Amino acid sequence: MQFKELVALITSGSSTAWRTADICDEVWREICRSDDADIRKACVMHKRVPSWVLEELIGDPAETVRFFVAMKRSLTNRQIERLAADVEPSVRTRIALNRSTPHTILLKLAQDPDDEVREAANARMAVG
Repeated sequence: MQFKELVALITSGSSTAWRTADICDEVWREICRSDDADIRKACVMHKRVPSWVLEELIGDPAETVRFFVAMKRSLTNRQIERLAADVEPSVRTRIALNRSTPHTILLKLAQDPDDEVREAANARMAVG
């Protein structure tokens, strides 16, 4: 699938077929470089988004993109650590709620200066 085709599918809103479409590395690179944060955010929801794309989008300037990355269960521990140190409390809260977040990182987030982050981390630790 080409970048323009993918964008057309995403923006049409009429299909979610793009979430399982075969996307080559060249198109993934175009997505990461896109000026449209909504396209970058939407592509995080692809069922087979490569780890290297998530790694790149962890440093995205748009908080919403990083928030959506923090929802992925396929994150590596290194990626989780980076998101747990994000400047935005919403991203840290989201990573605290991620089932893949290790207990050691939850312990750190339970000491976060933001109330919501602390509450999310403590709630996750309470349920295991």
